[in-house]
Amino acid sequence: DYVGLLGQVGENGSISDLGIVGDGAISGDLSESVGVMVGRNLGVVTDCSVSRALAGGWNRTGGIVGRNDGCMFRCHARTVYASDGCLVGENEGGISECSAEGTAVNGGGLLAGLNRGAITNSHSTAVASEGWISDGLVTTNWGSIKTCYCDGLVSQVRCIFMNEGTITHCYSRMRSLAADQPPVFAAANG
Repeated sequence: DYVGLLGQVGENGSISDLGIVGDGAISGDLSESVGVMVGRNLGVVTDCSVSRALAGGWNRTGGIVGRNDGCMFRCHARTVYASDGCLVGENEGGISECSAEGTAVNGGGLLAGLNRGAITNSHSTAVASEGWISDGLVTTNWGSIKTCYCDGLVSQVRCIFMNEGTITHCYSRMRSLAADQPPVFAAANG
C-alpha cells in the first residue's frame, strides 16, 4: 500500500514542477510507504518540492516520496518532519541534484533513511532541535553516494550512520549542539 497525494507513480509516469506548501500531515501504518507527495515512485519526479509538512509512519516514510524505485531530479524538501527521510524514506532508484534544507527527522537521514540506489550531486543543510537525532545524508547506505555533502547543526553529528556501500567525493560540515561532540562522517563503516 502506498500513501501520498499520489499513491504511486508508475514506470512510465512522471511528475514535474509540483510544489506542496502547508502545515499538513499524512500518515500510514506498518505495511505502507508514505510520502507527502508520492507513496511510491517508479517513474520520474523532477523539480518538485515539499515545505512545512509532516509525514508519519513506521516504514519507508519520506517528505516527498516514501519509496523511490525510479528517478528524482532537482527535488527539495524544506522544514519537513519525517520518520525515515526528509526527502525519501527508502531509495532503491536514483536521486540527483536534490536537497533537504532546514529539515529534521527523528532517527532517520535528511536525504534518505535507507539508500540501496544511487545518490549524486545532492546535499542537506539542517538545524535539528535538542533531542532530535538526524543523520546528515542517509541513515543506512547499501548503495552509492557520490559528490554530496551535509551541513548543519544537529544533536548527534554523523553524516551517515551505517555504510555498507560506496561513498566518493563527499564531505561533511555538520556541527553538534553539544560543544564536546566531534563530527563523524560514517559512524559504522563496513
